[in-house]
Amino acid sequence: MAGTTAATRVDVASSEEQLAVAVDRTLPSEELGVVMFNERLLVDLRRFQTPPAGPGAASVADAAAFPSRVVDAEPRSFLDDLHLFPAGNADNLFLDNFNDVCGELRSLAAVCGAGAGAGRRATVVDLTARSLRAHDLARYEELAKSGGVNVVLGTGLGGRATAPEWARQAATKAEVARELRLQLTRGAAETKWLRWRAGIIGAVDVGGGGRASSGGDTVDIDLSASSASASASSPPLVLDALEEKLLRGAALAQAETGAPLAVRLQHWRRDAGAVLDVLAEEGCALERVILVDVDVLSDDVTLLASQLLPRGVRVCLSGLGSPLHTTAATPCNGAVGWESESDEPRLSPSDWESARVVRDLCRLKRGFAKQLVVSTGVWCKAMLSRHGGHGHKHAVRSFRPLLKRVGVDDADLDRIFSGNAARLLAWWVPPPPVEAEGVPWRCDNCAKSFAESHQRFTKFKFQYCSMKCLIANKKVWSASAPSV
Repeated sequence: MAGTTAATRVDVASSEEQLAVAVDRTLPSEELGVVMFNERLLVDLRRFQTPPAGPGAASVADAAAFPSRVVDAEPRSFLDDLHLFPAGNADNLFLDNFNDVCGELRSLAAVCGAGAGAGRRATVVDLTARSLRAHDLARYEELAKSGGVNVVLGTGLGGRATAPEWARQAATKAEVARELRLQLTRGAAETKWLRWRAGIIGAVDVGGGGRASSGGDTVDIDLSASSASASASSPPLVLDALEEKLLRGAALAQAETGAPLAVRLQHWRRDAGAVLDVLAEEGCALERVILVDVDVLSDDVTLLASQLLPRGVRVCLSGLGSPLHTTAATPCNGAVGWESESDEPRLSPSDWESARVVRDLCRLKRGFAKQLVVSTGVWCKAMLSRHGGHGHKHAVRSFRPLLKRVGVDDADLDRIFSGNAARLLAWWVPPPPVEAEGVPWRCDNCAKSFAESHQRFTKFKFQYCSMKCLIANKKVWSASAPSV
């Protein structure tokens, strides 16, 4: 039956023995605190700059205008123009200032600190495609420590325009799944020491609807005849070959590891049901899938409650408090979700409208409060508080009180802002410690015992657990060197 996972499902009820994976440590779900699930911290979207047209476009297009004019005494007119054309200014699309981002995270930590409880810190999940990250992974660990928050990174798969080179070169979905398993269980390939691990798969970007990417093959996946979730009037989902490989590979990795999987859809109202069918075909547990960058209107309650949420998928509402006008054609992260194919600028849904949708979903006979999470969804400089925006803290400081005001009770608020995301992020089960007896090999310098899978360094007939031990034992192995 469509929508039912055929393979192994993750037992989310056993989360007490499962840990979340942050950039600097693993930790139990109860220590995650408030979770902002879809924030961009250090990101470079300048490749997606779109030349603006219209009144105010000239000042916005000036790449040097943003950093100088936004801190002037009278930056309002420039910011107003920038809100109309957020992708028109290159510097607006470049979040690279460590101190700015660190200050935003400290503000978030301060807002979340009251009542957080001992040992609990706010958590930020960054799902930015790896090719769009503005700094290497070491900076994210520094952000977590300096900002006073937990930072969880995704594998950064991206989509047609942003997939990493290794994913483009992978011949099959199985090869994609294998690399994702390594990133989840051992570490990122670009770090020689395999130190920083991903805590979630994705986000996988599925965009463009029926429009094929330039130069790419397309695959029509028509599931409308068999899927209970597909509308009879909906067009078939069209994926190009790369998108399908990424989506199916991510689903395989989820089924094998139990890690959560994030998917970002350009047209979620039209394509979400068919995408969930594709994931289920590969054995993915849909209750471990979260749709991010979802903008909700009052008319979406029926769609969510009748076709998507009953399948177990989680939904992350983003773009809260955003003053930016975006279009379906805007290629920047955070500007997805509009169904119109036109380039007419539109505002994200108001916080009031989003709050009423959340309230209505919680009040239904089969309440869906356990499947909702929220995020401010920062993706550009204009959304940072230093530059006239609300910052990462907006969802907690302003949107949570608004939800309470429209009638969402405290128990559901705790689920939406903390519990739901914490349960989703807790998946890692550490392997049992290696017993001293019966281990396959021993380091010839420090004499410690290691399992067969532990990396070893050999020199002639000797074996070492690290380069440090190999160098320390140089006198021994050099004396055994064969004569020339």
